[in-house]
Amino acid sequence: MSTSNNTMANELTYLFSPEAVRHSSIKMYKHAMNGNTNFIVDESLLNEAAKLVTTLIRENHPDLNIPYHSRWRHFEVPGVTLLDKLKESFLDYTSQQKAETGVDLIVASVLLDAGAGPKWKYTDPENGVRVGRSEGLGLASLNMFMNGGFSSSKSNPLIVDTEALSQITPDALTAYFQVSSDNPLVGLNGRVGLLNSLGAAMLAKPEMFPNQRPGDLVSYLQRQHGNTIKAKEVLAGVILGFGNIWPGRTVFHNKNLGDVWQYAPFGEGIDSLVSLHKLSQWLTYSIIETLQNSGFTITQLDDLTGLAEYRNGGLLVDTGVLKLRNQSKASELHKPSSELIIEWRALTIYLLDLLAEIIRKDLGKTSEELPLVKILEGGTWLAGRRIAQTLRDGATAPILLDSDGTVF
Repeated sequence: MSTSNNTMANELTYLFSPEAVRHSSIKMYKHAMNGNTNFIVDESLLNEAAKLVTTLIRENHPDLNIPYHSRWRHFEVPGVTLLDKLKESFLDYTSQQKAETGVDLIVASVLLDAGAGPKWKYTDPENGVRVGRSEGLGLASLNMFMNGGFSSSKSNPLIVDTEALSQITPDALTAYFQVSSDNPLVGLNGRVGLLNSLGAAMLAKPEMFPNQRPGDLVSYLQRQHGNTIKAKEVLAGVILGFGNIWPGRTVFHNKNLGDVWQYAPFGEGIDSLVSLHKLSQWLTYSIIETLQNSGFTITQLDDLTGLAEYRNGGLLVDTGVLKLRNQSKASELHKPSSELIIEWRALTIYLLDLLAEIIRKDLGKTSEELPLVKILEGGTWLAGRRIAQTLRDGATAPILLDSDGTVF
């Protein structure tokens, strides 16, 4: 490989790493503190934001035994038995089969997880429980999985494979997700596009996905790292295997960067790029829990970052830690590529690290005992939702987002 090719490969590897996400957030924080962003950072209010989080943690997890911020949480809806039925089906599975099937489900479900909008809700057909947002999306995708909606094999419905993914249409998702004019789902076509692209991405990497299933990632990680794997190595596998599914936005060295955005105030070339990788890291956290439940050891969890999405970011805006310089911009509709949204998301990641330090001190826990993935669940994400419920109808974000179902 030539020097220039080595440089390109190294730059791409860096942009897809959690180190790049943290570096982007630090750089944006310094930019904000110099008065150059749409936001003012008021760190004096971080303690108040942290109190909201620790109060929720103590209420919901008095023993401080907090689960991960993972897609599995969204299947755990009171009064709904779908997850129990899935666990029953796992009783005859080997640990390997359980891991592979769990990753199949998690990958498909996470790709369907971007914000649903305030109006959409899912009604569980068996128990009649009606729920919206992430939990509703989780249940709808789990029901679709349990009914073979991601499988081309009638004899093996509990898999996700490329043939089935390539044939999923908006009409199919409309039916499974109970979408109608009275029950609209934001970004329906974008979600279908992600599922179709998932199939294409696996077909393009037969060395990683010989069975054309997302669950093949389990064997790939084993071959590379054994049964003890660093968290950032799981993320690297996720981005290598699934990175091409994201819609083409920023292209660098002829590579689609996914959730990496060009931010003109930072200059040109690689210096202008802000890495965020929200859905890839959310997927990684969910896969990590799946692997651990099947006997894998995952280390260095806090190498991964907080998630740049509207609940964590909303907590910071609604508590005043982040303030818009021009408040009228909160009611304007902003695309993910806008400077304001890139700034908001990057600053969120930086400030989540600061919040985590305060929360751990308040609770008397170390980073090993209370990693960021638990603080998010316990946590900042829930506090962001709770405060939004008290301030706005539908618990909408404090800044209007033009979502296509593939970012937030």
